[in-house]
Amino acid sequence: MLLFVVGLPGRFAEYCGALAAALGRAALGPTEVVSAGNLEEITFGVMRSEAANLVVQSHTPGPRLLAALTGAGRKFVVAVEDPRIAVGDLVARNGLPLAAATRQVASSCATVMRYVAAPGALVLSPGEAGDDPAALAAALAEHFELTIAEPDRQRVVQEFGATSDAASDEDPTRWWRALSAHDRELSEGAVSPFIGGFAGASAPPIVWGAELFSSGDRPDQTAVDPIDITGRGRCLFRGPGIVLPAGPWSLTLELEFSPEAREYEFAVEVTAGPVLAAREVRPRSDVDPAIHLQFAIDEAADAPLEVRFSSRRAAFDGQLFLSHAILVPQPAAPD
Repeated sequence: MLLFVVGLPGRFAEYCGALAAALGRAALGPTEVVSAGNLEEITFGVMRSEAANLVVQSHTPGPRLLAALTGAGRKFVVAVEDPRIAVGDLVARNGLPLAAATRQVASSCATVMRYVAAPGALVLSPGEAGDDPAALAAALAEHFELTIAEPDRQRVVQEFGATSDAASDEDPTRWWRALSAHDRELSEGAVSPFIGGFAGASAPPIVWGAELFSSGDRPDQTAVDPIDITGRGRCLFRGPGIVLPAGPWSLTLELEFSPEAREYEFAVEVTAGPVLAAREVRPRSDVDPAIHLQFAIDEAADAPLEVRFSSRRAAFDGQLFLSHAILVPQPAAPD
């Protein structure tokens, strides 16, 4: 039997998946947790596991998996929490750099939100049943239709609670409050628009800071420092590799050009698999242009968005500075 739990890559989703597996062992027999984001990974997990039952846990579940679940009438759990706490979990517990953790959580937000209102979803959060392990276990068992006697379920809760740190008394916001104002702004710009759900065109703008982009020549270096355009025509910066919710979008790139750089032509391209938008940039003025592009993300797409900014020809001098990118969801076109 397969039980599906999707959620952000934080402690609460892991807690739900592990508790579902413990309940599965009590009701069904040997049950393991496997991580998978698409149908191919699920197939591989099934083939690799020796357990007859699996809890499939996914932090970036794709649209094909959602179509398969809803098409088959399968029930699943969606574990949602404050994405800022999920970022903190990845940094504090897993040792990820802040920018990498922010990218991962932002992409997870965009994919998991598709599942919240889908048929068969049980949406759980730490502030509801998640604060009560017994109530959470009862909700999971009922939703997955696991037949477990009440004394056995209570035993599972007690044994699971003794070995899990997911429900500890540690203040989950302490790490966040300890961040510098700049770091909080960087992460919040990418993930806070998803707090409480993402209501399409009424959602606040998403802001991607320069730390989420990388140098075109050195993918291991962020685009925070001024970018030297000297040399052959090439990609100067790219990123951030974050999945966006489906729908129409407006992108604004805030850049500054040195006087020498204003003498050259540039190109910007937006991709998510295929090319979604492109335009030329000619900054020949005393005012740095805000570069605007319009594009749309298809419902079936799950590729991360990438912005590539390139010089068109060889340059002998000049720099540019990336401030940030602003993404604003747009109203859907009328039918």
